[in-house]
Amino acid sequence: MKKLIFILLFIPQIVLGNNYYVATTGNNSNAGTIGSPWLTWQYAFNQLSAGDTLFIRGGTYYATGYSSGGNYYGVKVNYLYGTSSEKIVVKNYLSEVPILDGTNVTQNGMHFGINMDDCSYWHLKGLTVKNFKEYVSGGVYKYANGWNGSCTNMIFEQCRVEGCGMGFTFGGIANNLYFLNCDSYNNVDFINDGDYSDGFNVNIGVGTTVIYEGCRSWYNSDDGFDSYNTSNYSGTLSYINCWSWDNGRYVGGDGVAFKLGDVVGPPPDLNIRRTVRNCVAWDNKAGIDEGQENADGDCISMNIYNNTLYNNFYRNLTFSAHEPTTGLIRIFNNISYNDGIYGDVIRVDAQLTQTTNSWQIATVTDADFVSVSDVGADGARKSNGDLPDIDFLKLDISSDMIDIGTYVGVDYAGDAPDLGAFEYGSAKDEPTIPTVTTALITAITATTATSGGNVTDDGGVLVNARGICWSTAPNPTILNHNDPKGTGEGEFTSYLTGLENELTYYVRAYATNSVGTAYGNNEVFTASSTPPVIGLTHFVTNGSGGIHYKVKSNGKFVKSK
Repeated sequence: MKKLIFILLFIPQIVLGNNYYVATTGNNSNAGTIGSPWLTWQYAFNQLSAGDTLFIRGGTYYATGYSSGGNYYGVKVNYLYGTSSEKIVVKNYLSEVPILDGTNVTQNGMHFGINMDDCSYWHLKGLTVKNFKEYVSGGVYKYANGWNGSCTNMIFEQCRVEGCGMGFTFGGIANNLYFLNCDSYNNVDFINDGDYSDGFNVNIGVGTTVIYEGCRSWYNSDDGFDSYNTSNYSGTLSYINCWSWDNGRYVGGDGVAFKLGDVVGPPPDLNIRRTVRNCVAWDNKAGIDEGQENADGDCISMNIYNNTLYNNFYRNLTFSAHEPTTGLIRIFNNISYNDGIYGDVIRVDAQLTQTTNSWQIATVTDADFVSVSDVGADGARKSNGDLPDIDFLKLDISSDMIDIGTYVGVDYAGDAPDLGAFEYGSAKDEPTIPTVTTALITAITATTATSGGNVTDDGGVLVNARGICWSTAPNPTILNHNDPKGTGEGEFTSYLTGLENELTYYVRAYATNSVGTAYGNNEVFTASSTPPVIGLTHFVTNGSGGIHYKVKSNGKFVKSK
């Protein structure tokens, strides 16, 4: 009896995340494995829990309209939570392109592509939602939305909404949302002559943080990026390296590239609540608009740094709150060229600072740019999800807007920052693959074991996937068995399952960023129904030969002295 109790205490309670698969050839009665995948996104989303990863194979999935509350959905998921260390991950398989298509969702009701309410700690990558249109019949009009909800602690990476009634739309409790390299385009609200269909719209509230990085929004009937209807000053929005063009294509649409929010009353502090940096806006009805349209339009603090604004119909820049503001506005290093039929409006008061902008220190002509043609702006992204590399509005070597800007805390090339969104030359070292180490193998049984890793350097860009992989041959990769475990730098714990007794396995931690995937050292062990004996010294092999370890009472190894 004592021996039995000893073994039970030795084996830890392991919480395992599962890998699941969906394919156009699948069936929801299958097991959800790569060889026996499920069919529908709705069914698959409903099976997930913290730590799980769902891989969606490429192809077009035609939604039929999941019915709930008189509305119809491609996917509807509510009250489903990951954790900070055990995110729920839904992603495309390898480089395949999965598309959720709403062409067949035509019922009398509002139509939604993906609806996620009260969800938290998800990472969604490489998914496309398209063709969820408004219901219009016999004088009945009902809205449609591509991707919406009220979520917290979410990452949307390389996702896309196209041809829907609205694009990405989040509100309510929405907080800590990160949109990385996402696209939203050709979304139209016919019911209001285009007035409601933005590419990206997050109505933020108390304590909210939203970051858009490397995103594109174009050919939408209303605005490109909109935070109007924001009810509280304390939310923070950042737009970094985003492109917005040709928005407002219907008569009712405002067509603002970056609308920074409508707020009422004096702000409570001088903390920066809006940042627009290294963004480009062109061929919209308007470029950057502070959005303070109320009579007492006191403005929150904003940094508007190194943006390029070109050929927007009415004006490129609008900073014209009706009353003196208590917020601090800093407008540095921007280029405004062909500033519309009304011209830019930038008020003059003690709270607004303009420094080294093109209208202050340069005369801008076509010759300042390598190209003023936007051909390719809507083209394919790079393999890592970055924006396409085109010459549009990049400074020509002869431009006098090179090296005349003001330092704003961002790396630059040359003697001083350039004006505009694109720094001439290399402003910083190119990102590299991450650095990751593999943790020792512990809690070994005949079918399971525990390992993990430590991402010590992200390579200069976000680590968007990490975990361990294993096989019976040296140097396993993510194409072998693997257990994904979140994102970012730091330590993580992963679990090996489905092992065979007395087989030897090789384990490596991995970490992936936009440059590629890095692997840690090989750790080698043999699955065994006989656990290591506490207090005795064991020899565990690794990539450099081996180390002697002693087993502690908690089942973990420590170096033997």
